[in-house]
Amino acid sequence: MKSIFALLATFTLLLTGCALVVAQRQQAAVRQAETIQDECEQKRSSGYFKTRVETVQCGRERIRQILFLTGYPHLDLFDLRAVNDVVLARKVDSGELTRDEARLHSAEMHSRVATEEQRRITAAQQTQLQAQQMQQQKFQHSLNIYNNRTGLH
Repeated sequence: MKSIFALLATFTLLLTGCALVVAQRQQAAVRQAETIQDECEQKRSSGYFKTRVETVQCGRERIRQILFLTGYPHLDLFDLRAVNDVVLARKVDSGELTRDEARLHSAEMHSRVATEEQRRITAAQQTQLQAQQMQQQKFQHSLNIYNNRTGLH
């Protein structure tokens, strides 16, 4: 009996440890992405890139690859933002939008994406919690059967 609880405790600790490692990897990925974006902005400021579109597209594939390698689960949302950023950059380049207007639209998209990401995370957590509860119920049922057969209560 003690070994079962020890095994469950060890498994829980392993899951917690894995979650921490994933979170650290994702934080490192965010820092790398910010560095790439800063490099692209510096290239635009220096005149290397002539358009906002070039600047926006500069590091997208590298950032996407970093996110993929770290296990970021919402690449579709990253892609959605990337497409939106290119559309906004084209509008700035053509004079249809000012940079401030584009920033506002980008912030609105970022907010919608963040909301969707949080919704997905919450749904996944709820699903995981339900699975854990079902597993506990099965374990308790099995333990009851074992106790009834062996005369332990």
